[in-house]
Amino acid sequence: MRKAAAGIALATLFAVTSLLFTASAASAAACASTGTPTRTIYLPNITKTLGGPSGWVTPFIVQNIGVAPTDLEVSFYRFGDGALMACRRVVALQPFRSFADYPNADIDLPGNTQFSVVVRSFGADIIAVVNEHQGAGPTAEALSYVGLATGARTLALPYVAKFVSGWLVRFVVQNLGAANANVTARLLSYDGTKSASLTLSVAPGASRFVDPSIEPTLLFGTEYSVILTSDQPIAAIANAHNDAPGAVAPMGFSYNAVPAVAADQVYVPSVARNSEGRNSRVLIENTGPSPATPSLLLRRGGLTSALSAPKAIAPGATWSFDAQTLPDGDYSATVSGGQFAALAVTTSATTAFGSIGAANPGNRAYLPNVTRTLGGPSGWTTPILLQSAGATSATLRWYRFADGLLLTRQQLSGLAPGGTVRVDPRGVPGLLDDTQYAVVVDAQGGNIAATVLELSFAGGDGAMAYEGLAATVGTTSVPTMVVASIPTTTVYNGARVQATAVVKDQFDNTLNAAVTWTVSPTPLGQIGPTGLFVAADGASGVATLTATSGGASATVAVTVAQRPIVDVSGLLFALDGSGRADVYTEPTITGSDA
Repeated sequence: MRKAAAGIALATLFAVTSLLFTASAASAAACASTGTPTRTIYLPNITKTLGGPSGWVTPFIVQNIGVAPTDLEVSFYRFGDGALMACRRVVALQPFRSFADYPNADIDLPGNTQFSVVVRSFGADIIAVVNEHQGAGPTAEALSYVGLATGARTLALPYVAKFVSGWLVRFVVQNLGAANANVTARLLSYDGTKSASLTLSVAPGASRFVDPSIEPTLLFGTEYSVILTSDQPIAAIANAHNDAPGAVAPMGFSYNAVPAVAADQVYVPSVARNSEGRNSRVLIENTGPSPATPSLLLRRGGLTSALSAPKAIAPGATWSFDAQTLPDGDYSATVSGGQFAALAVTTSATTAFGSIGAANPGNRAYLPNVTRTLGGPSGWTTPILLQSAGATSATLRWYRFADGLLLTRQQLSGLAPGGTVRVDPRGVPGLLDDTQYAVVVDAQGGNIAATVLELSFAGGDGAMAYEGLAATVGTTSVPTMVVASIPTTTVYNGARVQATAVVKDQFDNTLNAAVTWTVSPTPLGQIGPTGLFVAADGASGVATLTATSGGASATVAVTVAQRPIVDVSGLLFALDGSGRADVYTEPTITGSDA
């Protein structure tokens, strides 16, 4: 979920953006797409006016990160019974463009209802971020989590609480498999003296939630770590709230469950000690099969501080480190010494956000929602925190959300292993105020972990965070995308038209690469190596021209038609009006005579 004093205003902006470039493509329809999806994204918790008109609403953003247009199928499943409530399609979402859905504006969804959503993409890879908002003004809350593309059979939740200093943490489990998922949640108190086990049955695509406040086996005033196991791949999120009736400053945060995977180090880009009034707790859960002692290496500028847990922690247990024991400042952290999940929870008197550590960062990070003073000077601005996992430099590409236009490239150098640099959009030349962006980060010399802080300065719980989506790409420039074009959509028999192609690499740089042209069906004409197409005499139909460079290709369609015959002062001529000037030719003259 996302944070907001201006939360509802931000959600409204998402809705407006959605209408700007999806109104003609998105419509309610039966789920009838055929073929195998290129990518499926799971959103475990989506709501519409949950709790009443000013209750929880969760706008979400889906971005095409591929190199070709893609069609989206967005399915909404009701929490209570897993019933499919709506399915809509978004047609031909272009590369680097985004689709935003604002559930409160969806007339085909019932109000005061909770959903799980499955987004299937047919044609290109996609990513997604969810924003969760409640209320307005100084008592608004907002949280954020990222959509899941893959599930796991074992997940970790380092922090679940039942009314600890006001905090209540619920969690939601979504089934990513094809059959019913039988899920077991094993909870262990932070002091290791209390445990509980809960079971869930979750239908394919659907979600179920666990609310500690109504679970009698969970104890009041207790913090737990959780291990989820399932016979189907699952995803999960935790939603933490400190907003009981009468709370002076309601706040909350959300985080994604962490797959239990081995990693030499876990990277935590943001740890705060009295930074802008914020302090962090780093919660480290043992997801391995044996007791292990976590080591924490903290960095601030050129200074480092190493420490370890006082003793080994059992499988499924969590060690809590409070950054208030550190000197004031902003830190990055790396965790080692075993198989761990890490969560940094950062709070102030009025705000909270949480972010999970990166166990296996790549040399690329996708950031689908980055803003600069969105909604006005006090509106949402989203600093980016980049932590080197070996990278020595990085390039950021800033694409405008509304039209996918690349506005600027930003180069960062001098990155230190384990260290974090902060990029504030307000200080990046070439960017516009009150604007939303998608950012692609490419690291050089190694890998990189990214966290986006989302900050509003209009009051209330104006802070939240989400993690960049990691990827690994080749470092040698290769043809990755071809953009083909043609100046006209109709060519008459015997006429010529020049098609063009632009080749780009995986970093969106234009390449001077060889292009091969083909035409189909071949009876409609011929195309030369430079893209010059000659329409065949006597043929008619739609010709598909394909430009190929390496493993990338693109197509453009052109209609081959016979020239209309017109009467000019009693004389018959074949008319070609497809060029800059009308051309009249005697009907007996063919393209071969020209």
